[in-house]
Amino acid sequence: MKKSKSLVFGEFLRNMAYGIKGGITAPDKQVEGLEDIVLHNCKLLD
Repeated sequence: MKKSKSLVFGEFLRNMAYGIKGGITAPDKQVEGLEDIVLHNCKLLD
């Protein structure tokens, strides 16, 4: 489980870096249901 969290955190950091460089832009509108999916997956990592 520790390795999984490390991989996810690494992806998060890469996404942050790409966003800062302008390679990723924020969505124009809210993505319905995304929060539920994120919360569900976070519970699976615990």
